[in-house]
Amino acid sequence: MIAVNVAQLLKLPPGTTRDFEFADQLPELDQEVELVRPLTGRAHLMRTSRGIFVASRYRAVARLLCGRCVEPTEFEIEGSSADEFAPTVDVVTGHALEDQPESTELAIDERHVLDLTEVIRQDLLTRLPLQPLCRADCPGLCAECGQNLGEARCRCGQETEAESPFAGLAELMRRNASGQASPE
Repeated sequence: MIAVNVAQLLKLPPGTTRDFEFADQLPELDQEVELVRPLTGRAHLMRTSRGIFVASRYRAVARLLCGRCVEPTEFEIEGSSADEFAPTVDVVTGHALEDQPESTELAIDERHVLDLTEVIRQDLLTRLPLQPLCRADCPGLCAECGQNLGEARCRCGQETEAESPFAGLAELMRRNASGQASPE
């Protein structure tokens, strides 16, 4: 969880700033995406008249499956977010505020904890490549036998017609095309 208690910052005048660094593994990023190392980053917090504005930058290394050969491959991802978080309770009295945040992801909870986890998780997911490739010239898999063509050549298309399980069908089609009667 990438979170920080902002109770003291909420008591200070607008324009006051704080910085914090983080390193964390994001929980349940996606079924097909795995972070290889903890996500690291830095957040700059600034008190506003309504809450706290957070500008964050992060870096992560994700493991994805190549879209051609289906082998695991790693991608470095750098991202940033800029959002204003609003408190749900008054920092002095502890009473619920009338104006509640529009989004739960941008809410400062009743313990005055500002949680960046979901905001960064969503930003990271949008930065993942749509078609991840282990390398630009990845040949992928053979469409017939499934051999990874980056590791070895396959024998598909090299078999002689006599070796093919469809050799008899090919012979019937040739006879039919030449006008010969098919054997019964």
